Amino acid sequence: MKIKLSVILATLLAVPVVAVAADEIGCQSVNFGADVLEKFPNAVRACREVKEKDGVGYARYVAKVVDNSNGNVTVVFEDKDGKGVSKVVLAPTADQGLSMGGKDMKYSKLKKGDVIDMWVPHSRFGLYGTPGGPKLTVVSQETM
Repeated sequence: MKIKLSVILATLLAVPVVAVAADEIGCQSVNFGADVLEKFPNAVRACREVKEKDGVGYARYVAKVVDNSNGNVTVVFEDKDGKGVSKVVLAPTADQGLSMGGKDMKYSKLKKGDVIDMWVPHSRFGLYGTPGGPKLTVVSQETM
C-alpha cells in the first residue's frame, strides 16, 4: 500500500509541474516595454513563445497574410484562438525575406492566406521576420 500511495502522491504532485512546464513559453513572464504595449495592446494575449537572440528577448506571433500588393504586405496577427487582434501593413524591401515552413522566401512571394511568424523585441516595438533579422517598415497598424 505504501508503494501505491507514494506513486499516487508523486503523480498528483507532478501534474501541476507538467501544467507549468507547458505554459513556460515565456509570454506571461515577459516584461513588455511601454512602447510595445502602446502600439500592440494584445502583445501578451497573442504571444506564442519567446526566444532570445544576442541578449534580446523576441516574442513570436502568428500572422495571416490578407493582401500582398503594390510592395506592401498586409497581415492580421492572431491570438492563440485564431482570432484576429491586430492588422498591420508592412513595406518590406525587395530583398527582405523570411523563413516559412523551413524554406527561405521573399515577402513579395507571399500569398493571401499564408501564415507566417513575426517577431517583436520585448522592450521596444518593431517587427522582424526572424529574431535579430532586418527590421520591417510598418506603414500602418490597427487594433481589431
